[in-house]
Parts: sequence; structure tokens; C-alpha cells
Amino acid sequence: MKTSDKNKELENTSQYLTFAMRDENYAVKINHVREVLDLPALTKLPTMPAYMCGVISLREQVVPIMDLGQMLGMPPLADNRQATIIIFKTRTEDHEYIFGAVVDKVKTVIDLGADEIEPLPPMREDMLTDFIVGMGRKDNGFLIIIDIEQVMSAKELNSLTVKAIRDMKTMAAALTAPVEERQMAAGG
Repeated sequence: MKTSDKNKELENTSQYLTFAMRDENYAVKINHVREVLDLPALTKLPTMPAYMCGVISLREQVVPIMDLGQMLGMPPLADNRQATIIIFKTRTEDHEYIFGAVVDKVKTVIDLGADEIEPLPPMREDMLTDFIVGMGRKDNGFLIIIDIEQVMSAKELNSLTVKAIRDMKTMAAALTAPVEERQMAAGG
């Protein structure tokens, strides 16, 4: 293979992180993945959407964590000891957003060439498929390739992050208040 042919092949190949959610295989472009973590203890916040699992502190930054499957209309994640958090980063013109998504199991990083990705077949108009990039073909099976930026819009991320930080500060202030103030706030 000539060098120019090899370079062209590399341009048409992208790396994807593969993972499982509710018996299906998914993939996201690796350039949106910041890191993969074991599922830590999460701080649950009141009045968050059902798909919000809570927040974690990651290098002193409050990071909202959501159940990606539930965001995509699947049932909530059952107690799963293999569950993992993928920390994603997305960027808008003026801000970088960091958020985590709980998935059933992270698998591996693979290369997919453009010839291994098929467009999504036509679907009913009422089906939300804007976040699906295509279907990757690997090892006699399919991967659903998702665009994480479409799944979680910057506006929604900003709203969740601001709310999570505000709720964390409120909880921290309540926990560090003198005992008398806490008793008065509790009505006792």
C-alpha cells in the first residue's frame, strides 16, 4: 500500500469507545471521552430529572452524572456491579462542559473505517433518532454509534451543572451550620 493510500485510509478511520447498555452495543467517538471510572458513590440531589443519578467531585469539580440508557428511553439501570461512568467533554464556542454517563459495561476501543459505518435505516417520524450517527459493523454484529453532543445539548448541560453546583453548596452549608441553626431549620 502506498503512503498516500495509507494516509487516506487513516483519515477515513476513527476510534470509538464501545460499551453495553441494556443488552445492546453502543459506540462513541473517542475524542469526546475524557476518562472512564469505576462507579463511585454518587451524591443524589433533589428535584433532578429521573435520569440524573447525582453528582461526583472529580478533581474538585462538580460533575453531573446521568444514566445514559434512561436518557435514551430505556428502563433505569438495575443494580449492576459492572456499571461504569464515562466522563465526556463537549465544547461550545465559549465553554467546555464535563459530564458523566453511567453505562452497563465499557468494552474496548476500536477503529471503524467509513466503509464499516452504515446509515441508520429509515425510521418512523415520531422516533427520536437525531443522536444516532449510524450503525457500525464489527465482528458480525452491529454497534449503535451515538453523537454524545446530540444526546446532551449544551443548554441542558449548563442548566444541570449550574443546578448541581447550587444544590451542592446548599447541602454543604446546611451540613456545616451550627447544630442550633440546623435544629431551628428542622423545626425542632
